Amino acid sequence: PVGEENVHLTVFSALGTKKMQVWVGRVRTEIDNVRAAVLWALQSDPARALAMSDKLPLFFVFEGPALEARQWLEEAIKAVEQLEPAGPEVERRRMALLLQGRTWEGNLQFGEGRHAEAAETLRAAAEMAHQHNFPGFQSLALALESLALSFLDQAGAHEIAAEALAIQETLDDPQLQALTLDALVRANMAAGDFTEAEDYYRKAISLLEEHHTILGGLMLVSLARL
Repeated sequence: PVGEENVHLTVFSALGTKKMQVWVGRVRTEIDNVRAAVLWALQSDPARALAMSDKLPLFFVFEGPALEARQWLEEAIKAVEQLEPAGPEVERRRMALLLQGRTWEGNLQFGEGRHAEAAETLRAAAEMAHQHNFPGFQSLALALESLALSFLDQAGAHEIAAEALAIQETLDDPQLQALTLDALVRANMAAGDFTEAEDYYRKAISLLEEHHTILGGLMLVSLARL
């Protein structure tokens, strides 16, 4: 749905499921039509273009090239930002789309190894989410920013992930909490505190026991590093 506030996480939670496999197969078959639809929407319905672009990065991450997904995101974000102001409900839906787009933009920068740029993008997304009262997006952006900083061996990764976790105490989303705990695992490893890292790892695994998604795979990578 256009502007669904939790769509970023629902996409992650679908990874590896039969539903996702069917969806990826359909997109692969119809990729030329998908391209045509996005390019048409960029000119005639920017919000729809961004709604599509917000959902396609994972397909391109696995099918390649992710560069195309990032280009669509950047164009769609600019187009939506240039739209004339509308009523409160429409504006909030647009903001949800923009936050999804900015978060994915940071994700793709991270995947390209541009960790410093990703950290800046995700910090800006977290600030925007805080300003417009989207706590889920704020905590997600902070968690991903912490991961980027951990890869850069920069200070502050632990504090940022802890801030994200504090926000999530009011949210009922075990997968988001597990992602943030994974950020804390990596931040503690980067700081050389392996005992606390293991504690966070075990908390994350307990949250994921009933959720078989890509986040569980990410946690196994963290365990191997630990």
